[in-house]
Amino acid sequence: MRVIGKGAAAKVFLSRKKGSDQLYAIKAQKRSRATSGKALKQMLVEPAILKQLGTEQTNADGKLQPRNPFVVKLRWVFSDEAHLFFALDFHPGGDLGTMLSRRGSLHPGLTRFYAMELVAALTALHARGVVHRDLKPENVLIDEEGHIVLTDFGLAKAFSRIPSHADEEVPRTMSFCGTAEYVSPEVLASLPHSFPVDMWSLGVMVYEMLVGVSPFMAKTTPEMYHRILRDKVIFPEYKRVPQKAKDFIRELLQKNPVHRLSRFNIKEHSYFSNLNWTFADEKRYTPPYVPRLDNSATVDTQNFEQVFLDMEPILIG
Repeated sequence: MRVIGKGAAAKVFLSRKKGSDQLYAIKAQKRSRATSGKALKQMLVEPAILKQLGTEQTNADGKLQPRNPFVVKLRWVFSDEAHLFFALDFHPGGDLGTMLSRRGSLHPGLTRFYAMELVAALTALHARGVVHRDLKPENVLIDEEGHIVLTDFGLAKAFSRIPSHADEEVPRTMSFCGTAEYVSPEVLASLPHSFPVDMWSLGVMVYEMLVGVSPFMAKTTPEMYHRILRDKVIFPEYKRVPQKAKDFIRELLQKNPVHRLSRFNIKEHSYFSNLNWTFADEKRYTPPYVPRLDNSATVDTQNFEQVFLDMEPILIG
């Protein structure tokens, strides 16, 4: 029906299931991008991880963990000669990237709510042994009630060995991946990396939500990479950022991944004081912002970028 998203490796279409009014987001990837057996295997990692996260499972702590409510739900996987398709639930609230492009920055209270739900999502992911590796505002959808939904697990990695306590050595991988503004120092330095890369990206996102720009913004990508590797986080005087939020961001943006907050201690940070994490993990807090939706419209796409909506909804083989 319409294009609602596009990346380097895929295009996302808003589609209606035949014989019904049910809408889905169909992610289409070109098979030609998989030039080797390894590349095809990586392409199939995303549906495998989404299926894993969509079921109950005993995590590394020996506790039964329910389906992660903050992860987009995969409905079907199908293909033709030229493409691989994933049918995902459609969330009409758009994404956090579009919201930031329209607003510039967010109110501290709304930022704290999104940070809370992102922490709930990431700690549940990491307890399953999954690291996202491409966490950014464009990969955080907003559902019709105002809750966040993580999407695009195309670069995700699932480890078979999951640490059960903070002092246990974490499994690592070496692939260079991610999006420039949110990539961690250890990835830039071509060092083995693991779960802490998601915590770094979270710190960049919280800063961006509060300030309106990346903490390591630069005129060129090489200069930005240099700043990520070398510079300390500085908060501009023109933005009133709460002290607890500053402390939280600084503890996420530690150059040494060992010193970053992790799933074992992040929920205890003072930034989240007085929160009930059981409520947060189960999406029982009322979102401070509910997306504007036009119920009279057949298909409401007002919360998506116009540049995508203006694209012709065709597959290119």
